[in-house]
Amino acid sequence: MRFGLRRVALACLVAVGAIVFMVPGGGATNNRDGVATFVALPGPAAVTYGKNIAYSATFDNTNTSGSVFTQVTFHQSRPVATFGGTDYPSPKLIAASCNARIDDRGTAELKDDELTCTFAQLRPEDDPLKVTVVWQAPTIPSQTGCEDCLSSQGSWTIKENKTTNGNESFPPEGPIVVPASLLGGAGTAETTHAGSYELGACKGGNPNLSTNPDVNLSNPLATSFCLPAFSTSGSDIGLATTIFEGIAASGDPGVTGLRSDVCIADLGEDCSTFGNYDPFDFGTGQITLVFQIANDALLSGVKITQVFHNGDPDPLPSCADDPDNANGCVVSIDLSKGKVKIWTIIVKSSSNGFYNW
Repeated sequence: MRFGLRRVALACLVAVGAIVFMVPGGGATNNRDGVATFVALPGPAAVTYGKNIAYSATFDNTNTSGSVFTQVTFHQSRPVATFGGTDYPSPKLIAASCNARIDDRGTAELKDDELTCTFAQLRPEDDPLKVTVVWQAPTIPSQTGCEDCLSSQGSWTIKENKTTNGNESFPPEGPIVVPASLLGGAGTAETTHAGSYELGACKGGNPNLSTNPDVNLSNPLATSFCLPAFSTSGSDIGLATTIFEGIAASGDPGVTGLRSDVCIADLGEDCSTFGNYDPFDFGTGQITLVFQIANDALLSGVKITQVFHNGDPDPLPSCADDPDNANGCVVSIDLSKGKVKIWTIIVKSSSNGFYNW
């Protein structure tokens, strides 16, 4: 079943979809037709400072002549953010689904460090090659992040052991350039949006992803989640994840008027197609979600006593009473003492979704 995730006040963000290039056949090179794609994850292509951003690329041999591509190589430039006239490169490669190597022998189009992955051959009847490469996003000196300032280029090359030197680059026009936005993390002015590509369970009690934890009247809600262990498959080595916080939609249950949309997309999918992606199902494993809400943001006398998931009018049960509830359960709802009062709500669930209180 496809999961319906409604977007909240995000008109300024634009999802970056797959960029597809077809190499036409013709003349002596009609045995070199191919289709290449290159996209950034999570989608919309936006990642929090210091978190993971993944790039997924595919290459398909579409020859009708039966010609086999040999020495197939994927090329990617190290992602670099340009802000205020200064370049901020990704500090490191985190993971890759292929035999990746990095050197500084980039071509004129790939001036920065170049990552390559090589494959022996690709036949027309083979499934398209697919690679996923994960980099750490750079941090820039901006309180608000930057839109489409992080750039990386991807392309494929082949060599067929033929005497001709026809089209051996895909696409022939040059590498595919994919932009992405950077989102400020803790301590910045970014308070409602976070994004990352997660490779495994949280460690040491630290959440996988969170929005700005400095909860106050101007930032009334903070969301974080901790993933359980999960299995990956092939080139899909992680999960695209995002958090969007905003005002509750008309008809949503709850008394706070706030809402948090948490996307943890299935393997090979991302969060850019709001309302049309499959969430990852952790089975018997459970995501731990923590929501913190400023008491001053609530109407006088209002108390949080219930949690609602995915618009269901029935509140989630207590984990003490129904820990295996398919829609999730509530571990605790507590209000801190002291001058600044903050509600802390802890929920467990086997899948993502949106939450109200």
